[in-house]
Amino acid sequence: MSNNTYSPISSDTQKSSSEKGLVPRKKEFLQTLKSNLDEKKRVEQVDLIVNSIYGKVLSQAATDTATQYKHMMPAGTTRFGNNNNMGFGNNNNMSFGNNRFRDPPEVTFFRDNLQEILKKLQLLFPDSIIQQKTLSKGVDGKYYDTADMDEKAKAFIDQRYDQEYIIIDWS
Repeated sequence: MSNNTYSPISSDTQKSSSEKGLVPRKKEFLQTLKSNLDEKKRVEQVDLIVNSIYGKVLSQAATDTATQYKHMMPAGTTRFGNNNNMGFGNNNNMSFGNNRFRDPPEVTFFRDNLQEILKKLQLLFPDSIIQQKTLSKGVDGKYYDTADMDEKAKAFIDQRYDQEYIIIDWS
């Protein structure tokens, strides 16, 4: 007969849980684990966006005489509550019967976290002007802020091509 007999209790299971690195967890920990991990992931994603913008601002300031950086946000980020496009234009959230077109996750994430992104950028660039603006494409192909534009000038702007930006101005 073989000396290798099966034992329901192996030498590994005879070690205490703490020796294996296992930690006892209370039910409150388990109940909040997913939401805590989701929040940690959200903060990491916000920080990734802020760090990216920060690096681009520094790069532009180091290589260009321009005193303004425009970061293009995902299309549709601020269409709700934006008076410039009044819910038209980039509106991908229209419903036809039972089919509903949904924004891509990056648009939803950016929209939901825009204020936090702006606040963190303001902390990084305390004496700069940090703004979120919708710019409209003119007939010359350039983008213009139409918020305070004269009505006659708006005739030369095609708001179907509105694009949202975070603008950092250090002039």
